[in-house]
Amino acid sequence: MDKLDKTLIIRADADSNRGIGHIMRCIALAQEWQEKSGMVLFISCCTNKSLTKKIIQNKFELITIEKPWPDPFDLNKTIKAIKDYKASWLVTDGYHFTEEYHAKIKATGVKLLVIDDYNYLSFYNADILLNQNMEAQKYSYATSPGTIKITGNRFAMLKNNFLLTPESKNKTSHKAYKILVTLGGADPGNLTLKVINALKIQKPRNLAIKIVLGPENKNHVSVQQALLSMPFDYDLITDTFNMPDLITWADIAVSAGGSTTWELLYHGVPAIFIINADNQKNIVMAVHNAEAGINAGFSRAVDHKMIADKIDLLLQDSNLRQQLSINAKAIIDGKGRKRVVHLLRSMDEQSKFDITILSDKNSWINQYIPDMRLEFVKAGHNARLIHSPRDLNRGDVAFFLGCSSLIDQNMLKLNTHNLVVHGSDLPKGKGWSPLTWQILEGQNKIPVTLFEAEPSVDSGVIYSQQILEFSGHELILELREKLGKASINLCCQFIKNYPSMLSSALPQKGRASFYKKRSPKDSQMDINKTLAEQFNLMRVADNDNYPLFFEINNHKYRLFIEKQEK
Repeated sequence: MDKLDKTLIIRADADSNRGIGHIMRCIALAQEWQEKSGMVLFISCCTNKSLTKKIIQNKFELITIEKPWPDPFDLNKTIKAIKDYKASWLVTDGYHFTEEYHAKIKATGVKLLVIDDYNYLSFYNADILLNQNMEAQKYSYATSPGTIKITGNRFAMLKNNFLLTPESKNKTSHKAYKILVTLGGADPGNLTLKVINALKIQKPRNLAIKIVLGPENKNHVSVQQALLSMPFDYDLITDTFNMPDLITWADIAVSAGGSTTWELLYHGVPAIFIINADNQKNIVMAVHNAEAGINAGFSRAVDHKMIADKIDLLLQDSNLRQQLSINAKAIIDGKGRKRVVHLLRSMDEQSKFDITILSDKNSWINQYIPDMRLEFVKAGHNARLIHSPRDLNRGDVAFFLGCSSLIDQNMLKLNTHNLVVHGSDLPKGKGWSPLTWQILEGQNKIPVTLFEAEPSVDSGVIYSQQILEFSGHELILELREKLGKASINLCCQFIKNYPSMLSSALPQKGRASFYKKRSPKDSQMDINKTLAEQFNLMRVADNDNYPLFFEINNHKYRLFIEKQEK
């Protein structure tokens, strides 16, 4: 999509106790909008000079207000700005914005994006509702008709400085000694002091420690006093502008469960997370359940000895660090803000997408792709077919159909959506040739699934499914015909119904199973079994590539199968 000249207004507030993470993630969203679509205006009651400086440094417009909603001056000034700037979208990020506030914003005609973390309202009147947290799908949001709900860590928004910082080179198998401590922008309960005391009782080893105090942290005196007796080398850091460098420096981290969580996960830093606010509970628990970080519990319940034990565990166990790092990187791909802005823009106009279809050059599904391309072109989209991952370009949507090549994370970053069609009820039947294996198992009702590609195999969110029903007599060409047409239909429906399709996204649930790659030897018939017993094997035989054969008297015989209609 081409760059537009549109205005995005962001309503988010922050003081010494709350809201810092809200504004920081909105800055990430604003950076993407500024790059792709145009102007950004922040309207904010923000007492944090460091945050207002960041807003101005990014060349965003800023209107300050003295008292936030429910003070009526907030709403009046915001509505005036919507009209003066002819805003395309308005974003609210904060738990003090009520249903009344949203309704009056919507009444102006501007499109509304509401960012939420824990279903704090009984009803959401918005065009888009965003919850970027893991397991956000568990919330049963009550929304106005037509609201598009986008949920999950796929939409986690990172700022430019994190995305532009080279990927962390942490060698999780080496001896860990560099520890980063970062406990939020304010840390009103002085959790930092508990962590310092935990570090003091670590067994003697050559540790290097960097402690970050956020811009609204008021505990400098007590922290500096405690550090006087620190037995290890340390740096006390109050300027967090170089946070990406600190994260990539660290072997492990001790962090609150706020916005820094996503930044640590993105760079694969093994971390201990402490719940320092009620809205961090679900994030930290989800990260722990995904084995991507360690949950140390609530700050009010944990003591320095408990924290010390978890630090010692992470320092000592290189296998644990390695596994946490691998799992963490799989959770955050850095494309969250790109997906959100792509959605905003697609709703702002009759969007024309740049679409790429990647298939193997000799794949059987190629005969069905021309109809798919034609439908896309008729709708005004750009659509091209390629047969090598090296030919992938930046675009909006990439479909991977009949593609046996492994697509790495850097390739997945080229397009906003990377979609795969798989012939099974995921997560069951991951892997190779799922249709063939299920026919061999005697299945005649087989789901076909459209899902978002992720770095781990066949693991992304599911958008839609179609059930194929067979009678039990179909051979491979007939099986493929149904699968091919269903695959093309699912892809076309995604584009036709975008962006509403995003609301139907569901995480894969249940126990995963995997099918191995088939080889020519899998088409061998058993001369001691009847044809009836082996008919399903005959049904999936490919006469050209995987023909039926049997061996007898030290000779191999090839069979050709073809259906003869009565």
